[in-house]
Amino acid sequence: AKLKAASISRVLGVLLKNVKLAVLADADNIESGLAYLLQRTGNRDITIIRVKPQVKLPTITVWGSPAELFAGLEEAVRQGKNALFFADSVDKTKQVGELVKQLEKELGTEIPIAIVNSETSGEPEIKELLADVNGGVEKLRVLAYTPTIGSGVSIQTDHFHVHLGVCNGAIGPNESIQLMRRDRTAENINLAFDGQAIRYEPVAAGRLIERWVKRGVVD
Repeated sequence: AKLKAASISRVLGVLLKNVKLAVLADADNIESGLAYLLQRTGNRDITIIRVKPQVKLPTITVWGSPAELFAGLEEAVRQGKNALFFADSVDKTKQVGELVKQLEKELGTEIPIAIVNSETSGEPEIKELLADVNGGVEKLRVLAYTPTIGSGVSIQTDHFHVHLGVCNGAIGPNESIQLMRRDRTAENINLAFDGQAIRYEPVAAGRLIERWVKRGVVD
């Protein structure tokens, strides 16, 4: 039977206080995880070993506004480039869909696109894509997604020519890192800040990028 997160947390907390030695692994090593350990283990010693990936990290180019970034997305698609777009907003991914429809009508050609968000994740074609994401993306010209694509999905196929995204503060910095790093082949990530934060307000580009640099996400 599946356990709820709260139940797992309680069981893990009891184990951490009573076992002689606990070895845990975390792909993110985020602050909330460390805070949990400190709370649950009392005065026990905690040793943290961080392994930095031996990969070339992407650079980040910050655009002046989401409108400018969407103009860049449009230009890339017009040029026949494959584009990956991420956002912490369902509406932004819908906006990409509308843009592609306009371009298809104008150019008179089909532009294969997949939009993955909380509203589409249950659709058969999206489930099929996520079941084999590296094979599935090769059929696409445009992929737009929200945090619905989580840390368990990694694109290893060098397929997309441009990577663009908009952050508006619906998720925090750590979750934003997970959002933008789904494509492991990305060499440059084009980013814009919306400023229409829902939970994390205001969205400060400098602060967020500084956080990423400290985490080793960007050079």
